[in-house]
Amino acid sequence: WPQHLARRNLQHLAHISHLPDQDEKTLQEVIHLLDLLMNQAVAGLFTLNQKTQQWLKSLKASESDVQPLSHLQNSESQD
Repeated sequence: WPQHLARRNLQHLAHISHLPDQDEKTLQEVIHLLDLLMNQAVAGLFTLNQKTQQWLKSLKASESDVQPLSHLQNSESQD
């Protein structure tokens, strides 16, 4: 690392590598967008035909499961 960082502006690196605050607006926007993305992705699974759902549920890529995907009983179980 010393060789790699030898000619770098360490103050600049320290500034851009800080951890974001929990209430940072950009972080909150990213969390919100990822939540929307995941909800839409999960909802989209049920628009697939039954055979594709059975294949996605299977533990082996070469065969499909007997049952298609099923809805979660509550959305909190996704967390």
